[in-house]
Amino acid sequence: MKHFTQILAAAAVAMTVSLPAHAETTLTVHYPMPGFFKDVMDTISKKFMEENPDIKIQFANPSATYEEGIQTIMRQVGTPEMPDLTFIGLNRLRMANERDIPVDMDPLIAKDNSMAEQGFSNNILKLAQVNGKQVGLAFATSNPIMYYNADLVRAAGGNPDNPPTSWDEVIELGAKIKALGNGVIPSTSAGRATTGCSPRFCSAPAERC
Repeated sequence: MKHFTQILAAAAVAMTVSLPAHAETTLTVHYPMPGFFKDVMDTISKKFMEENPDIKIQFANPSATYEEGIQTIMRQVGTPEMPDLTFIGLNRLRMANERDIPVDMDPLIAKDNSMAEQGFSNNILKLAQVNGKQVGLAFATSNPIMYYNADLVRAAGGNPDNPPTSWDEVIELGAKIKALGNGVIPSTSAGRATTGCSPRFCSAPAERC
């Protein structure tokens, strides 16, 4: 939460350079699924405004779903209703970037020397990059975690201490495990991953999950 408020503060400063020193800055924030995120947003915004009394956070009407959210943003591009910050589904970030909607956050992030310490490793930052452009920060994002049977990996000729690093390698190893026979199933999965969003925009290519 601390890092989130710092990024918001940096964005606010960038947008208010030409304003008088005494002017209050208002940031409009849009997010989807209020039943899930409302309490979180209320808590974050309250904490942020306590730490930055010259900046006010106001919320646009939240969208019921991520799909409705991106449709709303697309309609509002270039209008006074366009929010300063928005949270959208990871699977819609590339489309948004193609329409030149998100801003490049690299200059803001370059000023922060503690990204990794605050949980934003290079891999996490990459979730929010589109064509090399840092368009946001991952927020409320779940990535799949793979567990494997070390004995089966060894039996198939693999090294459990050096697991696959791409989907192609996973498929190749799975085929070798299946070839062992004896009714071994190469992989199973269950559950539902949650792909969330970030201030401004973020992206999650499959190979980075």
